[in-house]
Amino acid sequence: INFDMELLGERIQWDPTTDTLTIKGTPPNLRDQLQRNYSKK
Repeated sequence: INFDMELLGERIQWDPTTDTLTIKGTPPNLRDQLQRNYSKK
């Protein structure tokens, strides 16, 4: 996964305490990939 750094603080939040990334408004192509891979489980 890669993203433009200007999205950090807007659509992408990083919590350094828990080392967690949160993406708000997942791009359609990433959402499709996630759905396809999730359904394989």
